[in-house]
Amino acid sequence: MRFQLLSLIATRVIYKKARRFQKKAKSENQSVYNDLLFQLRKNFNSYNVERKRVMEFRDKILPKAEESLKLITRGYREGEFDYIDLLDAQRTWAETRISYIESLKSLNMFIADIERLAVMKIREQ
Repeated sequence: MRFQLLSLIATRVIYKKARRFQKKAKSENQSVYNDLLFQLRKNFNSYNVERKRVMEFRDKILPKAEESLKLITRGYREGEFDYIDLLDAQRTWAETRISYIESLKSLNMFIADIERLAVMKIREQ
């Protein structure tokens, strides 16, 4: 009888410890989940901002910089612009391209981070 009582007490102690461990694990799991969700939301917002920036570069800024360079080049050949104007247009075009490439790099970094956090692929259209 005494052995059964000790066995019952030991079982209850083990059960209580297991429940505490389970609650702690569940709490830590929820904390990790919340942290991952926060990071995912933050990266997704940054992705959207950078995607819009890339589209702006591709659709508006780069074409205008290229057109400006063409006009200045033509004007230089016809004697309307100085060599400094041509160099300035080339520098502006090159800096614009560099900014576009940096923006593409940032966009792809955000995509990689989101895929890592969400464990899924994002297909860019």
